[in-house]
Amino acid sequence: MCLECAPFQANVDTHSIHMTLKVVNKQLTEFRRMVEERDRELEGTSMELALGLSEVFEALKRIASGDSEARTPEASELDLVRKLKRMVNLTAENLAEIVDLSHEFAIGLAEHFDVLHRVSKGDLRARVSGISKVDLLESLKDVTNEMVESVSTEITERQQSQEALQKSEERFRDIAYSIADWIWELDENGMYTYCSEKVEDLLGYSPDEILGKTPFDLMPQDEAKRTGEIFSRI
Repeated sequence: MCLECAPFQANVDTHSIHMTLKVVNKQLTEFRRMVEERDRELEGTSMELALGLSEVFEALKRIASGDSEARTPEASELDLVRKLKRMVNLTAENLAEIVDLSHEFAIGLAEHFDVLHRVSKGDLRARVSGISKVDLLESLKDVTNEMVESVSTEITERQQSQEALQKSEERFRDIAYSIADWIWELDENGMYTYCSEKVEDLLGYSPDEILGKTPFDLMPQDEAKRTGEIFSRI
């Protein structure tokens, strides 16, 4: 109760007190060592966390600017930092795949538009070539080439038909020209659509003057009137 009182002084065990203080001092020293070690660990953790986050933020900054090659070393003593770096690297890898796909789409579509442009200019031999890893571009290539092939076939057939028709008309005109009789054609409205050259000898009109007119247009007015009355009574 009182370190200065006589009973305490008379009964104090100096050796016991010395041993007790020695044990207490040892415990305090060990506690101090543990606290200092913990402080060093916390300081190291804070430094590792600061450096790790700095690398993560730098990589994210590069990714945000469109750099798909941005990577950060994943090694770290902190599990949280390792996970953050791994997520950043995965994000960069996904961005790289998207950039590659966008680049391939751009090249593929440019080739498709070039082929269609060449076809529109009359180049029926134009085809989309090359092999793409993108299934959509491969399907689009097949559709485009099939469409161009179909258009090419249709145009070729139409040209052949026109050439055959032109040759047929030329043969008909040659035959009509060599025949002494007048040959003509009328449409459903009774208008001349064709006249051979002999019409000029018979009626005094050239074929160009007759085309688009009816036989009544070529008659004198009174004769055309009488003929019209006759046909109206039939």
